This record gives sequence, C-alpha cells and structure tokens, in this order.
Amino acid sequence: MIRVLIIDNSLDITGASLAIIKSAQEIRDADAEFVFIYPKNSKCVDITRNAGFTTYEMKFVEISRRLSDLLFYFPMLLKNAFSISRLIKKEKIDLIHVNDIYNMLGLCVKIFIRTKVITHVRRMPESFPKAIYKTWSWLHIKFADRIVAVSEANKRGLPINNKTEVIYDSLPEIQKYNAYEIKDKLDGTIKILYLANYTDGKGHKHALYVLKRAIDEFPDREFYLNFYGGNFGLTKNNFYKNDLIALAKKLGISAFVCFNDKSSDVEKEMKAHDVIWNFSDSESFSRVTLEALFYSIPVIATDVGGTNEMLVNNKGGILVKAKSVEEMYAGFKRLISDDTWRVSMSKYGYDFVRTHFSIGNTSMKIKKIYQDV
Repeated sequence: MIRVLIIDNSLDITGASLAIIKSAQEIRDADAEFVFIYPKNSKCVDITRNAGFTTYEMKFVEISRRLSDLLFYFPMLLKNAFSISRLIKKEKIDLIHVNDIYNMLGLCVKIFIRTKVITHVRRMPESFPKAIYKTWSWLHIKFADRIVAVSEANKRGLPINNKTEVIYDSLPEIQKYNAYEIKDKLDGTIKILYLANYTDGKGHKHALYVLKRAIDEFPDREFYLNFYGGNFGLTKNNFYKNDLIALAKKLGISAFVCFNDKSSDVEKEMKAHDVIWNFSDSESFSRVTLEALFYSIPVIATDVGGTNEMLVNNKGGILVKAKSVEEMYAGFKRLISDDTWRVSMSKYGYDFVRTHFSIGNTSMKIKKIYQDV
C-alpha cells in the first residue's frame, strides 16, 4: 500500500486542484491511499472530505511583493515543513506530491525527514517573476525525485533534466447530461461562455472588446456573454472584476454581459452555450479548452502553453494569438459565418481528445511514478 500526501496551495477550486483530486480518485484502490493538505479555509477541503479523503488544513503564507509576506514566508515555510514531517510519521506517508512548482513545502520537509517528493508543474514560466521561476525550478530539479509536467510546453519551460515526464490531465469520466446537440445553423441568439477566475491575465477584457465588435457588426443577431469564475477571496481580484463591469458599461454592452460567480456544474453551463472562449494570456494546460472539446462545444482559445497540444487549429477549434483582439474577433466572425465548418470542428475535437487524453494516458502513468519512486 502506497500512502501519498498531496500538498495543494489552492484557496479556491481551480482546474489544477480538480485535476489532482480526480487523479487521486481514479488511482485510489487497494494499492494507494491519499491524504490532502490545503490552506485554511480553502474551498477544496469540502470536496476531498466528501470524497472520503483524509484532509488537513494549515496556515500558508504565499510569497508576494507585500513586505509582510516576504517577512513571514520563510519562517512559516519552515514551521509548516516541520509540522508536515510529524504528520508524515502519524499518517505513515510514503511520498509527497506537491501540486505546482511554486509549492516548496515538499522540498523543505526533506530538511527534517527523509522522504520522496514528486513535483507537478502546472504553470508556465511567464506567470512568475523570471528570477523566482529560475530559482524554484532549479531547486525542484535538484531535490525532487520526479517531476510531472502537464504539457510539452510546460516541460520546455524547465531547464533540461532527466526527471521530468509529460502527463496530460485526464478527461471527465462520464457525461451527466445528454450529449451536446450542436446547432446546424447559428442565427438569432448566440450564447458565449467564458469560464475563468477573475484574475488579471485571464483574458476577460479581450472578450469584452470582441463582444463589442460583434454587436456593432451584426445588429441582426443577439450576443450574450456569460462569465463564470471565482476571486480566491482576494481584494485585488474583486477590484479586477469591478473594473470589468465598469468596462462593459463604458463599451455600452452591459445588457449583453453577465458576471457570475464560479459554476458548480461546468458540464451544464457548457452545454447551454453555442461557443466557448478562452482568451487567457498564459496557460500551461487549459482544462476549460479540454472539457469544451470533450463535450463537443465549439471553442476559440489563445495559442499559449499546451493548448495547441489538445486543440488542432481549424480542425478541432480555433487558435488565436494571445492578446490579439483582431485575431480573436476574426476567428469568432468566421465561426459564426461558416456553419458547416463549425459543426465539423465540433466532431473533430470530440474525437481527438478521446484518443489522446484517456485515463490510461494520465492517472495510470502517475500511479506508475508512485510505484517507481
């Protein structure tokens, strides 16, 4: 029996947190058991406890530009590492799996106790200050026992090493609702879905500008854009969301935009829309894009990180240049103007991800790494 401690810094429910939980659920059997640690008040705690996993909460301090965080980050890191080393003995843990490269707790535990550490890399280098990413990646490559990257783009972002293996996040297991029925013709009302937490860099502003252009150019059609996302309980993200609301008002499109909280039923929301946008400036592995393809909903996404490893441009969906509203709008205009092409992309994407992102290509590979380590 392998007992794995998963350390996840997620305060909110994210694609990364859901992916690691899903892997644990798929692997959990007579050969593997899992224990989770989250920051205090993380929204992930209820999910893992309801799934039957032993789950602990701990006060984390994340490194940031704030002086208080810089002062307390390293003392708290060492304090938590000491507490986790004791927890490892209590829970008879065999190895630690940290759920992103910015999570240094697993490596710090090695100061107090001999243990094995697997690092899951889920973010691209550009999402960190260059000096921090360079230092953090060097430390993980030197001291972690194995590294899992969620895309080839992720792997390329790391210094060359022989510890890293690419393992894609897996697809949803089943569909709770009836299969998506794509419209043969898009006319009249067009519903657009945007699933992304309200953080800068997720492309919400680009979406508002694209919507404005569509409304102006196609007055005979009704466009509705639904945002769904959380804010991680952070003040800066609340400000960001309010800025988006103000921008929609300034553009005169408030009546066509809805700013919703995070959805608890992604499949239901996806299947209620005609197209999904993902205009993020940076992605390592776009869970939203993968699920859109899995459910067969037409998708337009920025060509960043590993997105092009799941979305074959102009066959399974449309890839556009990051931060280019011109390309985003051109792709959307073509999508709503060519029904035959749109329908064929829906089917191609559906078939493609089922071939390349099966459970055998994800969770079973992670299980093998556990066994090897």
